[in-house]
Amino acid sequence: MDLTTPQFLVAWALAGGAAVAVFLHANRHGIRHPTAWGAGVFLVLAIALPLYVIHYRRQRRARQG
Repeated sequence: MDLTTPQFLVAWALAGGAAVAVFLHANRHGIRHPTAWGAGVFLVLAIALPLYVIHYRRQRRARQG
């Protein structure tokens, strides 16, 4: 399977946008290591993004309860 230049750029932009969004969200909500979360999402989007959501929800429940 060959990846064309436009496909690569779209994938790169999607991963970059998701990484920035995760970093900003983590930083705003006091999640530890926002840079690491952002970098992880950029490098392995399909794994790190669901892990971040799970981590955030657990942190939020621990603070509330």
